[in-house]
Amino acid sequence: MTGDDGRRGRPAAARRRFLAGAATALAAVTAGCGYVPGGGDLAWEATLRAGGLAFGGDVWHRATADRLVTVENRSGRSYDFETEVWRDVSNAAVSVLTSDGTVRSVGETERQVVGEPAVADDAAFLPVERGRLTAVDLSDGGALAATDPSGGGETTGGSTDDPVRWRVDAGSLLAAGSGDDGTDGSEDGETADGGHGAGPTLRGVRAGDALALAVGPSGIAVVDAETGDPSFAVPDLWTGESVGAVADPMSRVAVDGETVWALAPEDAAVGGDRAAIVGYDRGGGRIAERAVAGTHEWLVAVDGTVAVGAPDASFTGYDRTLDRRFALDARAPSARPTAVPSGQGGSTTRGGRR
Repeated sequence: MTGDDGRRGRPAAARRRFLAGAATALAAVTAGCGYVPGGGDLAWEATLRAGGLAFGGDVWHRATADRLVTVENRSGRSYDFETEVWRDVSNAAVSVLTSDGTVRSVGETERQVVGEPAVADDAAFLPVERGRLTAVDLSDGGALAATDPSGGGETTGGSTDDPVRWRVDAGSLLAAGSGDDGTDGSEDGETADGGHGAGPTLRGVRAGDALALAVGPSGIAVVDAETGDPSFAVPDLWTGESVGAVADPMSRVAVDGETVWALAPEDAAVGGDRAAIVGYDRGGGRIAERAVAGTHEWLVAVDGTVAVGAPDASFTGYDRTLDRRFALDARAPSARPTAVPSGQGGSTTRGGRR
């Protein structure tokens, strides 16, 4: 760099040195003076890995009002320190990150997760391989261990109790369409008669405080969220004489309290180019049904309001009896919106009035 260019560079360098010195002085002044981090300042950080020594795979995160639940598939080999042997691992690990930054290892499933999990009723509902549905308790009493990310991995609580709430052969319910008890309490996934379920692969789970809904490629199976007892199944919900399995069945179902809502496509519903919103009670009885345009592709339900959307076309909401509650003069999103947690679905106007 020659004369004039070099002279131009000196003021910029001086400014940088001044700013660096000012930052150092400010840090020294604020240190130890009771400074409280403001909004956007880092309060804590943690590595969101649920696995041990095994290699991690697919990861799902589910946020609630006060914690973040992480589900991670694991495969490979892991060392069991209690038995002092290496063991093959092919399952999923569940952990919880609380609002104060504490990471708690909750437990493991017997197989790997194959679809979208759900979190409700203080439990994680996991669709695992071979058509199984596993519920893992997230309460403190069901945890295996808890660690503080700033404490060097020291144990801060937890229990050695089995955190698995129940296991259900949802694939068999979908295949048979019956309400026979598919509950499975064995670690290797055997059914009550000693066999091994091999039903359809689950696409995911929707769940609430009362019911858990397993979604298959052609239908749904519903169980009690607390006990895992089968409630009902509709194995052919997505199919009809001229309708194959839908591309994204997870976007067409919702659980709201003790009601299951589904958006059944075209021939599987009412025929022709129409579809139908169908509401089921916990016993499988149809409590409401309404025909809608076959262009609708997703459904959400929150606090008694059921909304359906036709991507880039329309967005309409109904009450529990499926009387129209609103219709927005706006294009609906192409993807199913994330539902607002129960009890927080109401809107407020200026001044805090509903």
